Amino acid sequence: MNKILIMMFGVWCLVSCTQQEDDAPRMLEVSAEIAPQTTTRTTESTVSSSDYDKLTFDNTDEILIQKNSETAVTYTKGTNTWKPKDANTFITTTSSSDLFTASYPTGYTGILQDQNTFAGFWKSKKLTSTGELNGNKVTFSFTPAVAKISVVVSYGDVQNSVTASVAGTAIRGGSGSETINLLQTSVSTNKKRYSFAGIIEPGNSRTYIITLVADVDGTKSHNQSTSLTMKAGYNYQYTFTSTNELILTGVTVLPFSEPIEEDSGSAT
Repeated sequence: MNKILIMMFGVWCLVSCTQQEDDAPRMLEVSAEIAPQTTTRTTESTVSSSDYDKLTFDNTDEILIQKNSETAVTYTKGTNTWKPKDANTFITTTSSSDLFTASYPTGYTGILQDQNTFAGFWKSKKLTSTGELNGNKVTFSFTPAVAKISVVVSYGDVQNSVTASVAGTAIRGGSGSETINLLQTSVSTNKKRYSFAGIIEPGNSRTYIITLVADVDGTKSHNQSTSLTMKAGYNYQYTFTSTNELILTGVTVLPFSEPIEEDSGSAT
């Protein structure tokens, strides 16, 4: 009888101990990538014309990870894995029902007015992801949480300098009238065609005014008076010609980081 009890206790202990081990908190393993786009950048200090629009995570990049409603923790990318920035502050998981979300960059403060520098554009672009949990490993695939507006303008005469801006209500996420100074992304060798891009708040009923200021042609504007729904992850490209007036020749909706179309088709 005693032998049977000992055996039964041994089986119970084996099952119970195994169950306790399974329920024990396990340190979170992290895998993160950016969903395919077209261009990349390294660090803020080296943001340039060829890499301002984030494509891949590089070593030392940081993301914020939040488990359920707990305080977010910063994780840093190493050569082969992501680790907590502070070795003493890490995330554990015990349940497949845990919800993980992540964002980049960690110091994101909102869509900036001055995006006419590469760093200004980069700081305005927020990437987010909901993690897929498998055991104690979570996988993130980041996508833009913002929209993009781009402008291509062709002039009949040489313009030595051109600037572009967008003005409208809540276009940076506020409630009142706001302005975005766009980033010049290219200029043709004959200085007759310029392109610009900027991060804009997604949302319904978007109306705004696009203004181009050229040293020769002067100031010309286009009023987007028809409401437009802007979705996160998309690029809304306006193509103009400028002679005696600014003429809109096309509006194209593209995936966020598709290359700018120099000869856009009709509106979509």
